[in-house]
Amino acid sequence: REFVQNHVTNHTDTVISTLVKHVEDYILATQKHQVSSEHSQAQALFLDLDMAVLGKERHAYLAYAALVRQEYLFVDHDVYCEKRAQVLETFLETPAIYGTNLFQQALEARARANVTAEIDVLKQNKIPGE
Repeated sequence: REFVQNHVTNHTDTVISTLVKHVEDYILATQKHQVSSEHSQAQALFLDLDMAVLGKERHAYLAYAALVRQEYLFVDHDVYCEKRAQVLETFLETPAIYGTNLFQQALEARARANVTAEIDVLKQNKIPGE
């Protein structure tokens, strides 16, 4: 929003303001990664695209999991294992990880298997890729 306000000459323009609000809503929706009835189909698809990595083939998922750890290297090993497992468990507690039928049919089962496998490793105080 700041960038638009600082660089678009007429940032009060309704189209720009509306677009910025939509983008902001999409980005904020990724904080919980859960599709609700408040989300449009476009937002549900955006969230599914953001979560698509969970449904990748196992080797690609494990590479992703190792990258997540790199992003959080400042977090103590034991704390990381505990908190990462907690975050992943929230995905399994939902009826569906993905909000669109397309992603549910294509990736849901593999995503749940990947997440479950990572949780199992984390609960052994190990981190995929280490």
